[in-house]
Amino acid sequence: MPKKAPRDSASATLAAKARARAIALHNQGHEVEAIAAFRAILASQPNDPVALYSMAGLLIKRDLAEAQAMAERGVAAAPRFAPMWFARGMVMQTLGHKDEALRSYEQALTLQPSYAEAFVNCGAVLRELHRHEEALERFNQALAIDPKHESALGNAGILLSEFKRTDQAIATFKRVLAHNPDYPY
Repeated sequence: MPKKAPRDSASATLAAKARARAIALHNQGHEVEAIAAFRAILASQPNDPVALYSMAGLLIKRDLAEAQAMAERGVAAAPRFAPMWFARGMVMQTLGHKDEALRSYEQALTLQPSYAEAFVNCGAVLRELHRHEEALERFNQALAIDPKHESALGNAGILLSEFKRTDQAIATFKRVLAHNPDYPY
């Protein structure tokens, strides 16, 4: 395998640092600065999957059309990157395109079967589609991966109570409250 030229290695290091800085800004809640940092990354690397994923998520509440464009560009550029499909699902769900959202979440799960958040969001869409048994199954799949997942616990408890499975619902609500006494139902 040929060695990378020093310039390529230096370029990759700079790109990794720029990505880490943008992610740190996002994690610290500096969304405007994070968006600017991800835009700078995309100016030099237009198909960077992490930048496209992050931009889709950041833009959902700011510019839904641009969020959709980033998500579509992302799945085209990185069709094997599960988080990109998850981001597309979030955009489609926000747009009210439930079937497309479901397909996107399912694709994320095909690529990464242990993606708890994708199971939760899949369950939420199935619940909106009044496919409650399937929704409960998705929440339970998320809980098999992450037994303390608050959203999965809360949603599963609600569905169990709707199914009149009161003892199971109470046990599920007790689990979520044990982890977060202030959980907002």
